[in-house]
Amino acid sequence: MNEAQDEGGLLDQLTRILGGTAVGSLRAPTSDRRALILRLARDVAHAGERQETPLATYLIGRYVELRRAAGLSEDQALAEAAEAVSAVTGSPDTEVQ
Repeated sequence: MNEAQDEGGLLDQLTRILGGTAVGSLRAPTSDRRALILRLARDVAHAGERQETPLATYLIGRYVELRRAAGLSEDQALAEAAEAVSAVTGSPDTEVQ
């Protein structure tokens, strides 16, 4: 285990560092959202080139950010993104828990 994992986990540390420089609030995803995001990434990885996975995940994050700015909740925006991934990959819809 590396030092980053010992001090609260890599995602928690990254959230603290990036959140300190962000204009709005930044928090690590809840376990339910984390599971959904990982499932979406898995679906993209299995449907196409694996190198597209981090780029698709970035696009999903940007989409959620833009939809939240338009007034949707994070859960609603993630659900829309999940529908889009399902349409592109042919995998079953994945709902936010």
